[in-house]
Amino acid sequence: VGSVECISVKHHFSVPVGNIAQRNETSGYGEGTVRYNTDLGTMEFFNGSEWRQFKYQSDIQNSSSTRGRAVISSGSGPETAIEFFNIATKGNTQNFGVTTQARTSQGSCSNEIRGVFGGGYSGGKVNTMDYITIAATGDATDFGDLTTTRNGCGGCSSSTRGLWIGGTAGPAYSNVIEYAELMTLGNAIDFGDLVTANSISFGTVSSPTRGITGGGLHNPSSPVTTDQIDLIIIASKGDSVDSGGDLTRSRRECAGASNNVRGVFGGGDDPVVSTIDYITLASLGNAINFGELSSKRTNAKGVSSQRRALFVGGTPSYPAGVNIIEYVEIATTGNTRDFGDLSVARRSLGGVSDCHGGLGGY
Repeated sequence: VGSVECISVKHHFSVPVGNIAQRNETSGYGEGTVRYNTDLGTMEFFNGSEWRQFKYQSDIQNSSSTRGRAVISSGSGPETAIEFFNIATKGNTQNFGVTTQARTSQGSCSNEIRGVFGGGYSGGKVNTMDYITIAATGDATDFGDLTTTRNGCGGCSSSTRGLWIGGTAGPAYSNVIEYAELMTLGNAIDFGDLVTANSISFGTVSSPTRGITGGGLHNPSSPVTTDQIDLIIIASKGDSVDSGGDLTRSRRECAGASNNVRGVFGGGDDPVVSTIDYITLASLGNAINFGELSSKRTNAKGVSSQRRALFVGGTPSYPAGVNIIEYVEIATTGNTRDFGDLSVARRSLGGVSDCHGGLGGY
């Protein structure tokens, strides 16, 4: 009992050990508390508001077959198909498995281990949530349900939480934000509301603490695209706020991807464009032009690592899809370069990775 300013350990020491359920109580944990999480198989620490995992930058380099993977789900075309590719290398997608149901326009969230796909359109709006284990291949499994049926919602995530944002729940657009703890199974829980009611079809990016939406469509009675950038604090429940910044142009259905420093938004509609913008996630301000996609298109999906942002599929003219995968190096600016191809052309996809900006880089 007491305190020690320093301690010397010659060979090894043991930290506290426990599973996710045993860390539910945040009261009593001091900032900087360290433990080993038996469910995740990682060391983690408490930053004062949430538990965070120590990251695996060396693991990505040493085990590229199981880290640095992107998984693409559903969309038009084979609407149950799941495919994957390794972000560090170029090439075409490979078969992963199938989803529990055919659908388009779902929201996607992931941590280092799991990808979760929620909502979408399958002959009607659905509230289904599926999950996969990113490092493995196989069919998706039921996770739970969103609080409402909706499609066109955005998704962003930290290493612990996934958020599903906005969308259309019927004739009206939804302002609902809800969340799930990614390493547990169950239904989503109310998180808060968007600052602008009736929002759909925006791009989303994540930092370890922030979820950010860019663009979108407002007002179902008289739809109008927007350039607005909104901010959500992932670790705390509450409403989004207007960041005070804007994209370089108004658009909907742009693809968002990020590392833990920059977020990029590519393509979009109104009219269909090839524009890529970027923002600095830690600061609030207007987006800056990054470069151009290889062609104008909308309804693509963005996935990322700490180095690369990739733009997958999409459509130059609805309902046709494309099989294009292209990428940029996030730390630089410039136009996209060819990466590979999807197995078939499709748009309105879901997509996750195990190394995106919301997972940090410790």
